Amino acid sequence: MYKIIFIKGKEGLKIAYMIRREVFVKEQGIEESIEIDKFDDIATHIILYYDGKPVGTGRFYYDGKDYRLGRIAVLKEYRGKGFGKLITKELIKYALKKNAERIVIHSQKYLEDFYKSLGFKSVGKVFMEAGIPHIKMVYEKGGFMATYILLTKLSPEVSKHMKDRAGIGKKWIKRVREKCPEVKFIAHYALLGPYDFLDIYEAPNEEVAAKVSMISLSLGASKAESWTAIPYRRFLELVKEI
Repeated sequence: MYKIIFIKGKEGLKIAYMIRREVFVKEQGIEESIEIDKFDDIATHIILYYDGKPVGTGRFYYDGKDYRLGRIAVLKEYRGKGFGKLITKELIKYALKKNAERIVIHSQKYLEDFYKSLGFKSVGKVFMEAGIPHIKMVYEKGGFMATYILLTKLSPEVSKHMKDRAGIGKKWIKRVREKCPEVKFIAHYALLGPYDFLDIYEAPNEEVAAKVSMISLSLGASKAESWTAIPYRRFLELVKEI
């Protein structure tokens, strides 16, 4: 089992430093005087515990110009379990709750695709930082989003209670906004056919779209399918590339 704890400022930093020393100083050879900086004092840090042991960390802060994520690290023996993605997603959600419209990260170049999968976009050229190739990446609220179509079929039990649908719908949208704050809804329709509802929404990646479907299933839907929708002009461009 895992647990996530947020800490502010210097309180609890010893645990974050322990993880960062293992990953950045010992593994990657970065000087500790560079790895620990002034932003640690103002950042909000996240610690991920697995079976009671601290195994991952990351931070979020505002540098006076940009909201930034950084120092995301997972101990070597605990990689491959999705912990890095989990930490990054939690930091993004935290940033969005703080009304960040734009989030910047200086990603090590070999992790560029990892952050792209979470909605970040590369900006500019590769540069050296602490002797390691990096690329600036940006996550924009409402930007770099894919469009999805959600088709929902209510279970027979829920369908019997027609007058309760408004309450169920409010509960569903509240849960989606809590668990997937990056989702932007475009339209919502009731259907008279094999499905009961059709929703059009934007999400940064397929994992978030899957969560939207799973939330629907957990709240009384017997079927919930999220389909990727490609703008027609882009579809024609893709056809030319075949």
